[in-house]
Amino acid sequence: MERAELEDLTAEVAADPGCDAFSVLAELLRRAGRCEDARRVAEAGLEVRPSYLEGRVVHGLALMDLGELEAARKTLSAALPGAAAAPVEDLSPLELAAVDEPSPWDAAAPDSGRALDAPDSPFHEPDDLEIHQAFEGA
Repeated sequence: MERAELEDLTAEVAADPGCDAFSVLAELLRRAGRCEDARRVAEAGLEVRPSYLEGRVVHGLALMDLGELEAARKTLSAALPGAAAAPVEDLSPLELAAVDEPSPWDAAAPDSGRALDAPDSPFHEPDDLEIHQAFEGA
């Protein structure tokens, strides 16, 4: 993730805390080790959109990373019924991980992950090192 993309994402969430991007920013913050910031972003987004499943999942993961295990358990448990009711193809990778369901992509093309995760792929998910580098100096 480029620094400019991160700045755009941060500005979008600052302008509209309940936008879809709040869960993405919160997850990037969490993966960069900024778990308190991730919790703050997730909580602000969930105040506007309390039923946003991906936001609830990343909030629970941030709580878990902060060692607030009981709060994380409650948050993730509350999110799971919503995830279980959603069709698998409508869930994001983060939501799929939360409900521990296999991705439909895994069975269809077990080796496709390498091509899809190439840095120039539109489906590339940055690794933690890239995320840390994007946040440096932010």
